[in-house]
Amino acid sequence: MIDVLRMRYRVQFLSLFGESFQGWIAGLLEQIDPRFTRTRLTRGDGGLDGFAIYDRHVFQVWGPRRGKDSDLAKKITSDFGKAMHTLDGGVQCWTLIHNDPEGALGKDSLAAISELTKAHPQITIDEIGIDKLWKALKGAVSIERLEALFPPSPGEEEPSGPSMIPLEDVRLQRFDALLVRHY
Repeated sequence: MIDVLRMRYRVQFLSLFGESFQGWIAGLLEQIDPRFTRTRLTRGDGGLDGFAIYDRHVFQVWGPRRGKDSDLAKKITSDFGKAMHTLDGGVQCWTLIHNDPEGALGKDSLAAISELTKAHPQITIDEIGIDKLWKALKGAVSIERLEALFPPSPGEEEPSGPSMIPLEDVRLQRFDALLVRHY
């Protein structure tokens, strides 16, 4: 069942962009940590897409339909600076949540994050993509809650019984078939 829920999560993650993605992410962060506070979806949010007051943790969300690495690098630097100004330097943690389908960042974005960590060693700086967010959700939320967050889409059959083959087994079967054909 967990593989089915992960698939449903991935479908939602990859189908949302912009403010829809940001709002959806905020809802998931509230599930992971009820102390998380949403920021109103407005222009001029002061570099705060979400905030956890108890540890001064700023969340920045990047979810364009098509994003360039150079644009993200500029946004990282700009929004970090805005958050520092908004909170008068009172940032303890800063996390970027992005919608890259592979959960990867480009060299410009990584360089921007590296510069921030070098300039602000007292601040924990991190990034979260599709797989890291799933891991956090799975670790913080019950299976029943995951089922409520990621219900079947219309027409999707509910998985049941022994006919369900774990995704890893399917991958191994395909890999084994490749080996048999080539060797």
